[in-house]
Amino acid sequence: MPSRLSYLVVALGNAPRHPLRRGIFLMLLLAWVVGVVLLPSPEEHIVLWLSRLAMACSLVACVGVFLDALNLRRKYPLLTLAGVTACLVLSGWCLVRQPSGALLFRLSVPLLLSGLLLFYVFYFSVLHGGQLVSKLRVGDRFPDFNLPDSAGRPVTLAAVLARGPALFLFYRGDW
Repeated sequence: MPSRLSYLVVALGNAPRHPLRRGIFLMLLLAWVVGVVLLPSPEEHIVLWLSRLAMACSLVACVGVFLDALNLRRKYPLLTLAGVTACLVLSGWCLVRQPSGALLFRLSVPLLLSGLLLFYVFYFSVLHGGQLVSKLRVGDRFPDFNLPDSAGRPVTLAAVLARGPALFLFYRGDW
């Protein structure tokens, strides 16, 4: 199964490069920032501070994705899950305590970001495809294969090893 980092690299590498799309994204983000500044703040100070904390938690969750991308020990990125959980709980509490359109607008981007991170972490990184259990153990012979070489001719493992020691470079996947 590919690692979280390989999906992150593919997602960033396949990101749209069209300047109009980038401009639309930046305009929407700027409109959200202006809306947060211009719209009336929540009347209760605790709701105001908890909504700001929810925004910060969604940013912590984003940082957690990048920090945990190279970690192969844990299946779930703990910092991301903690940030997303805190953002969802705090946002839900704020919206129940003082429901308003301005507060929903203020929390829309952090909630959207948290939802996208949950989708990314669980669908792309953890639940994507079946888990293949390797039958190989340390010291076992490498299974025979038939792959094209750099010139496009089919090569088997036996033919490569007959010429002497060989170094295999796998550039697709994380084996």
